[in-house]
Amino acid sequence: MQRTNCLVLVLLSTIVLSLPSRSLADTCKVLDSDIAFSYEGECLNGFAHGKGIAKGNGSDSNAPKYEGMFKNGMKHGAGTYFRREFDGTTVRYQGEWVDDQKSGFGEYSSLQWGNGIIYNGGYQKNNFHGFGILQVRGMRLWSQPNGYLAKGEYIGLWDNDVLMRRFYNCSSAQECIDKENRESIQKAEAAARQAAAEKKAADKFRSVLKSKSPKTMYLEAGKYERGGETGNEVAGFSETA
Repeated sequence: MQRTNCLVLVLLSTIVLSLPSRSLADTCKVLDSDIAFSYEGECLNGFAHGKGIAKGNGSDSNAPKYEGMFKNGMKHGAGTYFRREFDGTTVRYQGEWVDDQKSGFGEYSSLQWGNGIIYNGGYQKNNFHGFGILQVRGMRLWSQPNGYLAKGEYIGLWDNDVLMRRFYNCSSAQECIDKENRESIQKAEAAARQAAAEKKAADKFRSVLKSKSPKTMYLEAGKYERGGETGNEVAGFSETA
């Protein structure tokens, strides 16, 4: 009897080992349907959780693929996503993720035969956000909610994919921001000087007007309209005085 039991156990073990192994995608769920065809990695409570590799359906070279950290079935933490479009465009993002969305710092590219865009910078909910550098290559245009960016390099502060402030001739984010702050201060000081000069001129002009009657001003205005003198000169006030 004992010998028979041993033979049964051996046969069962052989059958189990000969069965094809189930994909972890069947027991370890990935919520992004684009890469939910197969999964290899760590699991928790039936969801991809921790480090893993998830792929979509298709050949190894064209199938969407994500390799990195997961949390409760979602891309979360550091990871790299890659896919190849039917027209030959390759899309790649390497950076930080939060709840299946690009959030934090990342490096993104979408290129077709070298043409397209490359972006290095901040993200929030899949959109460019904060400081970032965008390169538009070839004949492509980068579409924005408020227009298009043609071929070139765009360095600055972004919000919801829109370039809000563009920086020039700087080698780092801090240098750009410092330069922008200096320029803002200089513009404010120049505006203050201009306002003070205009107030001084206006005060002087008003003092001239006090010595003239409305009828005199009316007659002088008519003289000005006929040409030959400036409005300030007919009122007895010179702009260079």
